[in-house]
Amino acid sequence: MLHLGYRIGTIASPTSEIAPARFLDWRNQRTRWIKGWCQTWLVHMRDPRLACRQLGPRAFLTFQILFGGMIAASLMHVMFAGHLLAAAYAYLANGEVYLSAGVLAAVDAFNIALAYAVFILTARLVASPSERPLLRRLWSLWFYWLIVSLAGLRAIGQLFHAPHMWEKTPHREPAARS
Repeated sequence: MLHLGYRIGTIASPTSEIAPARFLDWRNQRTRWIKGWCQTWLVHMRDPRLACRQLGPRAFLTFQILFGGMIAASLMHVMFAGHLLAAAYAYLANGEVYLSAGVLAAVDAFNIALAYAVFILTARLVASPSERPLLRRLWSLWFYWLIVSLAGLRAIGQLFHAPHMWEKTPHREPAARS
């Protein structure tokens, strides 16, 4: 494919990378990924009109949805959960919740429930027979998304306080293929 006189292509290269074995290594990896998404978005949004002109409106919108969605999704779970906890605390402490806080809490709960339902249904549809035993662990999805959100918050913090720092992630050796 040619674009602005440059040839664009994909190099098909299989990876044998194994996920980090320790939580701190996993957290650092997710922080690095999310920080990279943020930096990529910020670089392209220095001049949004130029980016839109170069990409075209459709690709520009796709870029916004893809990168904006990845960044927002990494942060939203902790925000939704935090607001639900604040609304629950207000109700328990005062016996009432302001209408706006109650409506927002209902929207938060609906968003979280819908996200879980979509994820679980998708996992059930696409799981291979060897992956089906893993479906029993889907109850822990809330915890996974919470720690992804915490990695997202770390990424935003690092973006401001240590933009050039990249935490390296050690990996285990891949198992030999039989």
